[in-house]
Order: sequence, then C-alpha cells, then structure tokens
Amino acid sequence: MLLMYDLARIIIEKRRGSGFADADQCAPETQGGESAKDYAKRKPDTAKLRDIEQFLAHPNADQCWSQFMRQLLDDMLVIDAASCLVRKSAKGAVYDFRAIDGAQIARYFDAYGCTPAPPSPAYAQIWDAGQSGGTESRG
Repeated sequence: MLLMYDLARIIIEKRRGSGFADADQCAPETQGGESAKDYAKRKPDTAKLRDIEQFLAHPNADQCWSQFMRQLLDDMLVIDAASCLVRKSAKGAVYDFRAIDGAQIARYFDAYGCTPAPPSPAYAQIWDAGQSGGTESRG
C-alpha cells in the first residue's frame, strides 16, 4: 500500500514542476465576440500590465511565483482544497497573495445544506495550535 502512495507523490511532484507559466507573461484577453483585428487595435495599458507582472513575480514577501504555484498546486492535487489568502490595503489594493493550507478551511452550511449568503460567514480557518494530540509520546 505504501508503494502506491509513493508513486502518487512522484506523479504529483512531476506535475507540480511543470504546471504553470511564468508570471512575466501577462497580456489582455480577447473580449467576448471580439475579432482578432479588433484585439490587435486595442492598446493594452502597459504600465498596468507591468505592475501586475511585478506583483506576480513575488506575490508575497516569502515566495516567488514558482514557489507560490508549487504550494497551490500541491494542495489542489493532494487534498483538492487549494486556498488563497488575499490581503488588501485600506484603499483596496492587493498587497499580499499567498496560498494557505486548504485542509484548515471549514465550509459552513445553512439549514438547507447550502453555503450561507452574505452577511453570514461561509468559510472559516481552523486553528489547531497543536491541541489535537498528534503522534508525540508521553513519557
């Protein structure tokens, strides 16, 4: 049984290493119904694209883009719970974007089995702080 999990981890590691593009490849997308000719005419805001590329190169103080994506893809492929924390300034600008452990996110349900609508909370982060016992031995 252990061999099966080792093989799965090898596959996941291979996929994590090749599953994303570099952050310096930002470009505007085509809009619905837009022809290639109209797309070519539309001038992208190069300053805005440059700001986005610089932010994505280091989405948080601890990680570069590839480290961030490897962590996010690991949670997506292993536990199917990729989760991100987006931190904004008082003016609403995103200044920190990080992958967090998706296993620590609990989804709430209302009486009908649906995710509650705002202003009720829909998700919460579970903080364990080592209280669950774990595998440590007691002398």
